[in-house]
Amino acid sequence: LVKDDGRSDPARPDAPYQRINDLEVTNVKKTTTFRFVKTDQYAKSLAGAKFILTKLATDAKGEIQKEDVGAYKPDKNGEEFVYQKEVTSTKDDLELIFENVVAGKYQLEEIEAPKGYKKLENPILIEFRISPETGKWEQKLIDQDNVDYDDFIDRFKSGENKGKIDIIKNEPLVAEFKFKKVDQEGRPVFTLSLIHI
Repeated sequence: LVKDDGRSDPARPDAPYQRINDLEVTNVKKTTTFRFVKTDQYAKSLAGAKFILTKLATDAKGEIQKEDVGAYKPDKNGEEFVYQKEVTSTKDDLELIFENVVAGKYQLEEIEAPKGYKKLENPILIEFRISPETGKWEQKLIDQDNVDYDDFIDRFKSGENKGKIDIIKNEPLVAEFKFKKVDQEGRPVFTLSLIHI
């Protein structure tokens, strides 16, 4: 209860309310949008990256379920995926955007790398949830054995998106060519190695 500051409309104007109930309500969207940019090691945006985002099945404790073969089990409603979407970056739209993402745990997998770049070896596990403290959507990377997200993911450092994924980096493909020059009898004269990036 707070002191009436004139917002109330009492039934009898000659007897105003002494105190009124004051309640603040925050509406939260039922879905969120997940967006990021695919770049090279120098933060140059890349076209041709194809990712798939899949909602994963969890048990009553919120633990991610696995298939018999060890792969993460997608969350399905019968035969239909609860959420699975594929997105590709293009030269006209370098940002990868997944819309209408509901709360839960997801697997983000690069299924095709930009030409001349390595595909990510491991999927990224990420949870989308509404923060109980702020009532806003947040992202949380889920730890995996032998995967250091900081090696290939940059997150926003400040502002409204602090902690959310900003950039996922690709390493260029590297090819090594070795040439050996020989004389007339087949004896090596010299060896030359070239690395093509």
